[in-house]
Amino acid sequence: MPYLRVKNELPLIPGYASGNIVSFSDGYPGAPLNMLKASVIGSQSGTGDPSPDNVRPIIAYFQAVITQTDEEDTVIATRTASFGLDIYKGEEIDLLAGKGIVTHLKTTVGALNWGYTSGKFYSTNNLGILKTTGITMLSDTYKAIENIASSSIAMENKAICSISVSAGLDRIYITDSRYTDETQFKTAMADVEIVYPVATPIPIIFTPIENIPNLSGPNIIQADCGPIELKYIRRLDS
Repeated sequence: MPYLRVKNELPLIPGYASGNIVSFSDGYPGAPLNMLKASVIGSQSGTGDPSPDNVRPIIAYFQAVITQTDEEDTVIATRTASFGLDIYKGEEIDLLAGKGIVTHLKTTVGALNWGYTSGKFYSTNNLGILKTTGITMLSDTYKAIENIASSSIAMENKAICSISVSAGLDRIYITDSRYTDETQFKTAMADVEIVYPVATPIPIIFTPIENIPNLSGPNIIQADCGPIELKYIRRLDS
């Protein structure tokens, strides 16, 4: 961005800010914020590790609510972007462009068909699970340990949940010592939620939010779905 001069004032240059709560005081009053993005993080209700005795439902985000407050915590502006579908974990949500991608989908134990071998239940559905490192998974019932090895996730507490790509078939494996029969397991655990990565990210398009103008003084901006990043115009002398 080239330097700008406004009414004989000092040049203006880009400023950048990011975080769960973004705060800056050097913005040029009235200039719009640009490139406002949000990262949807996995979120669950309740506290503590998920377990069969401490079920923590996974929260779906169908929208992002952006709030701007001043130093007195007075709400100055609120913007809402509706995604058009539920997002459980996702990246690259560009609120000003109205586009993003979905990297994870949700299923339940009851929605899948299961086999059983060597003490493990395995899904017979091919879910198109991502076949690289960096895989993450969520469950409302089992604690996830992310990226313990290439193409695998462990879930502690009475179960292990992993991804196998043997023979080109992506499967979810669950070990739960309380069950040894596929039908019994599927029936008893029918509502257990699992959020898994997809092999091909799903693009989304939605109505973008309007620009939020810089305040004269502190700007405090946050999204209810996760961290944000933005670019704004600031004074060269600040």
